[in-house]
Amino acid sequence: MATSPKPEAIRGAWYRTDPEAEQGDADALPEMFVDFDIDGEFVRYDLEDSSGAVADEGDYTFDGDFLILRGARTRTYRVDCRAPWRWHLEGKKESWDLLRGLYRGEKPRAMSADRRRELERMPQRVLCRRDFKIGEVPSPVTLVDPSEADGEMTIGSLFSRRVNDGQLWIVVTPYIQDLDIEFWERVVRGPYLSDVRDGSEGIESADIRIVGLAEERRLTL
Repeated sequence: MATSPKPEAIRGAWYRTDPEAEQGDADALPEMFVDFDIDGEFVRYDLEDSSGAVADEGDYTFDGDFLILRGARTRTYRVDCRAPWRWHLEGKKESWDLLRGLYRGEKPRAMSADRRRELERMPQRVLCRRDFKIGEVPSPVTLVDPSEADGEMTIGSLFSRRVNDGQLWIVVTPYIQDLDIEFWERVVRGPYLSDVRDGSEGIESADIRIVGLAEERRLTL
């Protein structure tokens, strides 16, 4: 790993997977989901039986190299950032992969220049699909370009939470090269808020973090 991620890079939603397990269907839902809140707390949910039961919760610290989880037990992991959306956690007795979304690759997906230009002109065509719906578990959203000519392509993942009455905190994880921050902001303003956040009338602004591209910035809605 050339550089360590910043401590705040862990905030938001991750899937937890066994790096040694057979992956099977590339879009299959992992068994565990972890929400690292912005206030230093985490919740791990069990997705295996569709119950969404809380498997563990507590507080965490992350310094860019080591993640410490203080839940039912205290566990320490060394973090290897293999891609902005894929981290490997190595502990004394166990190891895990953390994935931002259902994409398991370690490199950005390639998109033809023509398709990218067309998508940049029409960000409203992006489809926003909830990964799952289980009780109150805060599901991520998979972002899809449904181009008929070249076939569907997963281009990213998005996770949000309301931080106060008029504001959202959003993490967008791109899986495609060369789509700039303005494109992702247009996706948030358009398809995401209109198709997914149907109760967004009272939301006035969003703090957006684009994983691997830029620092967090404020978007007025």
